[in-house]
Amino acid sequence: MSVEVFDATLERTIEYRDTIHEWVAEGLWGAEATDISISLCGLGEPLLHPKIIYFVEQVKAAGFECTVSSNGSVLTKKKATQLIDAGLDLIQLNIADEGERYEEVYKLPYEPTRVHVERFIKMIDGTSTKASIVLVDYLQDPAHTAKMKTYWSERGIDDFTEFEIMNRGGALFVEGMEYTSFEEVAHAQTMFTERNIAPMCIAPFVYLFIGYDGLYYLCCSDWRKQAPVGSVFDESLSSIIGEKLNYLRTREPVCVNCNHDPANRVADVMRDIADGVATQAELDAMVSEMAMVGAMFGPALDKIAARHSDPGKVRKLIPVTGN
Repeated sequence: MSVEVFDATLERTIEYRDTIHEWVAEGLWGAEATDISISLCGLGEPLLHPKIIYFVEQVKAAGFECTVSSNGSVLTKKKATQLIDAGLDLIQLNIADEGERYEEVYKLPYEPTRVHVERFIKMIDGTSTKASIVLVDYLQDPAHTAKMKTYWSERGIDDFTEFEIMNRGGALFVEGMEYTSFEEVAHAQTMFTERNIAPMCIAPFVYLFIGYDGLYYLCCSDWRKQAPVGSVFDESLSSIIGEKLNYLRTREPVCVNCNHDPANRVADVMRDIADGVATQAELDAMVSEMAMVGAMFGPALDKIAARHSDPGKVRKLIPVTGN
């Protein structure tokens, strides 16, 4: 990301913060959902960026909480000192394995990374900077995740962010997530219709994603960059909400393959029920929660989209893919 794109992005985020406060004042948005945190991460290692310290400083100067996601491999003592001095609030360190297994998965040497992380934990003691270990359950083995939590707890970290493995809108092949071939997806959609609910994935609206190229994308799971919805140089964050809603409701081209899509999530549980590892009660609870979320956010987002969308803008019907 160039400095020009970053500066424009930060301006748009400041603008969006002001707009959210207007929505709250008018009762369109909940007052509890006004805090904005900027996460410097994406399709690469942010600590390699020559302007990363400038980025952190500018985010903090604008009054936002600033997070960086890193694999820790280049978290040198100098870089660590600069990040702390710049006011970094949180660094999320993605280290879900150790030793040879780490090197096999991450394609990086383990010992230097371990040294960097352990030193950083000592350096932030007594500062406002926090650290969290991100544990992606890529083995789909809770025992392994628990082992890694113990490993890092013994080294002074007590904060963990746990994720199930994600297929990134189908960009990553994960066995058991071949949703376009699952008949249960159609059954899930029928269930939504019969129960008169409109479930909604809210990730595109609470985890807004801006690429290094300055384009807004549907969400962070759009790794193939198939659903661009405008540029920071041309449009505000509020003006793209209508297009995001369109992508969600058609489910094309990203959601149809994504494991966060409501129909796909229900299909997963249906298959688990058939395998005897989930119950109908669990499915009903999930669908009820989806109904509540849809009813809470759907109407409000429709009103906001109607207010901010440009009626003269033509939506891209052919997905655009960028490298």
